[in-house]
Amino acid sequence: MEEPEPPAHPPRGDQPPPSASLAQACRGCSHALADHVTHLEKVSEDEVNRLLGIALDVDYLYTCVHKEEDADTKQVYFSLFKLLKKCILQMGKPVVEGALETPPFEKPSIEQGVNNFVQYKFSHLPSKERQTIVELAKMFLSQINYWQLETPSQRRQRPPGDDAAGYKVNYTRWLCYCNVPQFCDSLPRYETTQIFGRTLLRSVFTVMRKQLLDQARQEKDKQAPEKRTLILTHFPKFLSMLEEEVYSHSSPIWREEFPAGSSGGQMHTVPSSSSCSLEHSPAGEKRKALEALPQEESKRPRVVGDIPMELINEVMSTITDPASLLGPETSLLSAHSARDEAARLEERRG
Repeated sequence: MEEPEPPAHPPRGDQPPPSASLAQACRGCSHALADHVTHLEKVSEDEVNRLLGIALDVDYLYTCVHKEEDADTKQVYFSLFKLLKKCILQMGKPVVEGALETPPFEKPSIEQGVNNFVQYKFSHLPSKERQTIVELAKMFLSQINYWQLETPSQRRQRPPGDDAAGYKVNYTRWLCYCNVPQFCDSLPRYETTQIFGRTLLRSVFTVMRKQLLDQARQEKDKQAPEKRTLILTHFPKFLSMLEEEVYSHSSPIWREEFPAGSSGGQMHTVPSSSSCSLEHSPAGEKRKALEALPQEESKRPRVVGDIPMELINEVMSTITDPASLLGPETSLLSAHSARDEAARLEERRG
């Protein structure tokens, strides 16, 4: 993708243009405005509506460019702004080109890896207990799809330990294919968990895990007792076990030839309901460029789905021994859950 610099002092985009008729003279060339739209006379109404949709996205990105303070994010917004503007002029369809490549970027995907994890660790459980694990996995995948990645500049403030250049590429891909398309309908949209794999998950898991659990503790009083047990007791253990597989160099769940069994159940990425999950919130503060832009929230997918209350009550009433849910590795989980986050990170760095 090209990376031209945005104009230093652009005109204000928050002032509505004055109304005009096609008979009026163009301020740029003095011809009638109608002369500039003659190429649209034989275009279908659907195509005109498509172009108008792109024009709305161009206007929205224009505002994003000039409100965004992060340099890397601003540059991506500006590149997409130029791409969509070019599509209007050429009446084409937007295609993100350049060094970003096309999705998916890694196999197996995060979604498939988590699905393999459930099959690998919990296929021996009875169906009701296994269904609880499947719902926890769905909740985790949904959180990733709504997660606001740290900008590369924010990430540089953390202790070094990963590939900064690689993270910047994945951050740009995430903006272009997952984040911006949530509020720009003319761009194709993908789920984060379906086009990224272990590399991105490794770069965000530690921070994401800590913030999810902190948020769960803060919101515990808002949850029903059964759901509080699900989130505060079983979700941390689930994340601890998954963490070991994410950072393990020999975990089988990341092999493309991992055997897909039916006992673990196939999990599809679905938005989780606020009644059974944490509120979707970005990592850190939401970027200021999008705070004052209400269109983004209105274009987000509606939240659907929930863990049936009957299932939670039935499962919780039958689980009296944690070992029956988590199998022989429960003792390991207790130790893992008690570790300090800084100690975890230090261990991985050697």
